[in-house]
Amino acid sequence: MTFAESQALACTAAQAADDKKADDTIILGVGELLSMRVEGITEQQWVLVDYGDVVVHVFTDEMRAYYEIERLYRDVPRVDWRV
Repeated sequence: MTFAESQALACTAAQAADDKKADDTIILGVGELLSMRVEGITEQQWVLVDYGDVVVHVFTDEMRAYYEIERLYRDVPRVDWRV
């Protein structure tokens, strides 16, 4: 998948989350840093889904505040996903 295709997929995922009333949806360009798989479904507080070139994190408000994932990746670019 090309970078443009990956970015389009990430934007589609962000838009879908926004359509389902997600709050504060962001896209971080961490492609060079991570390699992950699906985790957290049973706990239902933080779900990670790896689509290959795109990784989606779904947090409860409490878990997002606790882990501050944006702080961990503050040096990577944010992608503007809103049309």
